[in-house]
Amino acid sequence: MNLRPVNSSLASLAHRLGTLAPSGRRNRRNAPRTSTAFLAALLAMTSPLLVASPAVDPSVAFVAVAGYWTAGQTRGTYRVVVWDEGFEHVSSGVRAEWVAEPSDSQAEAQVVSSRQLVEPGFFSFGAPRLTRHGAGVRVVLDGVDTHEPDRRVSCSFDLLPDRRVSTVKPCAGLGH
Repeated sequence: MNLRPVNSSLASLAHRLGTLAPSGRRNRRNAPRTSTAFLAALLAMTSPLLVASPAVDPSVAFVAVAGYWTAGQTRGTYRVVVWDEGFEHVSSGVRAEWVAEPSDSQAEAQVVSSRQLVEPGFFSFGAPRLTRHGAGVRVVLDGVDTHEPDRRVSCSFDLLPDRRVSTVKPCAGLGH
């Protein structure tokens, strides 16, 4: 981390707040009042660095969010997660999630339902394509057979507001 710009910014801020006289010497008359302001400004500048960001599982390859569902008093969005497993024959697993929006300003979004679309082991998929379809969302997956990489694979599913999944096209090869 390069601290030079931060230090020069802090010196500039300290000068503006009056803790340093224009000569660079400490201005004792305003020091107690402005030192508090200086510390508050310093805390405000550094506090975003102290907040931990959420960790994403390294096996997650793609996440797509689309559409909007309502079930009773609960509503939210559809999310599809593709993750990779394996070593020599890397394969993808695909999961659909119904993510409920927060109920108030203090709450967080929650996954209220999750359905496995494709088990890992046979196929490797790219980014899922989600489009609105009827009352739900259609998920289209394109990829390859992990044991025959020249064999392309495609499948599609409909995600419905009542947390059901309908298989539109089972995962199958498209020929050689």
